Amino acid sequence: MEDAEGGDVGMIAEDEERKQQEQTLLNGRYRITQRLASRPHLTLYLGKRLPQRTSRTIQSHGSGVSHQQESLVAIRELVLSDFSPITRAQIEAAAVEEFASPTVFNSSHLPRSGDRAWRENDCLYLALQLDTPFATSTSLHMYPFEPVTLDRMLLDSRAWPTWLNVQVVVAWGIQLCRMIARLHHQGVVLGNLNPSTILVYPHVNSSSPERMVWEPLLLPCWPPAPCYWQGGRSENQTYQMFVAHDYATSFPIGRNGSGDAFSAPEMLHESRTEVTERADIYSLGAILYLLLTHYAPVCAASRVASEQHIYSSTFDTPRGTTLVHPLAYSISLPAVRAGGVRTRFARRRQTQQAHQNRFINNVYSVYEEQSGEEQGLELLDLRTLNSNIPAELAEIVLRALEL
Repeated sequence: MEDAEGGDVGMIAEDEERKQQEQTLLNGRYRITQRLASRPHLTLYLGKRLPQRTSRTIQSHGSGVSHQQESLVAIRELVLSDFSPITRAQIEAAAVEEFASPTVFNSSHLPRSGDRAWRENDCLYLALQLDTPFATSTSLHMYPFEPVTLDRMLLDSRAWPTWLNVQVVVAWGIQLCRMIARLHHQGVVLGNLNPSTILVYPHVNSSSPERMVWEPLLLPCWPPAPCYWQGGRSENQTYQMFVAHDYATSFPIGRNGSGDAFSAPEMLHESRTEVTERADIYSLGAILYLLLTHYAPVCAASRVASEQHIYSSTFDTPRGTTLVHPLAYSISLPAVRAGGVRTRFARRRQTQQAHQNRFINNVYSVYEEQSGEEQGLELLDLRTLNSNIPAELAEIVLRALEL
């Protein structure tokens, strides 16, 4: 009897483990196992120091006093009040080490003279000076360039910059996807990504100063920026409503609710107030769509209505998760998800290898229907941009462009 009972207990435990593995496989590598509540609270500030010193210049008509222009400074604040002294010391050591030699994205053109780390009470502050090499030289007035946030650049100029062509935007999208893929492998989803956290930096070639090369500057961020959603806390309705409001006001620019084109469609339903990982990826895809097409994506309310109209007026079943994915990919998805737990990894790897070249070499962008005509972008050959794109980027690109 004892052996029988032990066997039953073993079968129950094995069944529970199998269910957990199936749930993990269903969500792929994006399954989050760490509670974000156990992570330090992170705040990012952008600003300038007040002028503290003056430089005296000698002119032909006399002497004058001119204030030295202060550079843009990014300050990251880590709140560590809820952690034990041992954990706090570990976080501080890791943060300072990453800050000294960042492993995420940071421009090599920026000086490190203004970097500083200090601690006040239960908060750790990491300051990064963002002035250009020309800001400290004698050619300050000739090259008064410094990083600017992407949303400020777009809102101030209104007209789309001619230098920000499709090839540049796709290269930026690859950098964003690489950063997200790295965080996913670490078990973290970067959900708090909006135009105000993407700095655009003009790099001037010293040999030919008239040529400026613009590039995105993704601030090194350890620990990664906090995500909106937290697994296991859906029972707290008040908390979820607060998170949903925070999400709606952050993506993007002055709109929320049904008119927010950067919010996922499920965010429209009051009964679905929890913010999921798909909503984070959706918002990132909307930002990339804005950069690729120069248009804000269709708002969630219009998209839901258009989908209902499309599905009700055709006899064809929806192919895959979106209308953008090729038919071959939508057919292979059920094959990957079908079968037992042991075969899913192999099938998923085979499917990824089979479609790797197709999805990496080409980025499929959605079309926007205007005046009854379908206007779209041609397929972009990424091999001309970067031939060393990692294999796992294929799925990341698809999910990032899932609109």
